[in-house]
Amino acid sequence: MATTNPGSRRATLRQQQEAEERARRTKRIMLASIGIGAILIIAIVAIVASQLLNRGGESAGEQLTPPNASGEHGVYVQAKPPVDGIPHVVVWGDYQCGGCAANDQLYGPVIDELVTSGDITAEVRQAHFIDRQAARGPSKRAAMSAAAADEVGFFDAYHQSLYINQQSGYTDQVLRELIPEAIGMSGDDLDRFQDRYDAYSFEEWVDGAHQLFTDSGVNSTPSYYVGDERLVIYDQETETVQVEPVAEDFLSAVNELFGS
Repeated sequence: MATTNPGSRRATLRQQQEAEERARRTKRIMLASIGIGAILIIAIVAIVASQLLNRGGESAGEQLTPPNASGEHGVYVQAKPPVDGIPHVVVWGDYQCGGCAANDQLYGPVIDELVTSGDITAEVRQAHFIDRQAARGPSKRAAMSAAAADEVGFFDAYHQSLYINQQSGYTDQVLRELIPEAIGMSGDDLDRFQDRYDAYSFEEWVDGAHQLFTDSGVNSTPSYYVGDERLVIYDQETETVQVEPVAEDFLSAVNELFGS
């Protein structure tokens, strides 16, 4: 009579327990992010009002496009444009969106890993709907600064740091000094970045991204797309994680949409 190896049974049980714990952790972060987003919207009103008084009347300088921009107002992750035959993932966000920050923590490293391995390419597109009617609210200012960071080769690190510093209110000091220092931007790169930041050099380009967000009917952030197909990461109605934050699961979900 055949027998089952006890070590094999223990390994299988351990893998199952790890998968269940990962799913529970992902769900907790997703649910928490929904609440954080609601709180941020309330808190941001005061920040927006203050910044409008101080900066709303200034004019933009020469208008530019980030060097690693896509044709639809995104910035390519790791500066790698799409490749024929390889899935291309579009990630829509708003830098004040709590769910976007949570998702970037979980899925950002997964996307980076898959872009590095050449299994996918990806781009980030930022709306600024949480600013509401603010002329240059925190979300838009953050998006403009990220575009300026791309010009000096620091987009990926700057983008990640924006979400890490989400609750800072995205003041001038945070955007043009503290985040650049934290990610190692210095010298001529820092001077050039700050010049672009101060001149609002990417304002029209950022506005174009927001207009595309509105016109395309994306409607919410974070949103993930493979072509015209939406990749559902988390189903809020059933409160279930549809795609685990691991490379194998994410790539499988992406490939399924890519081949549809």
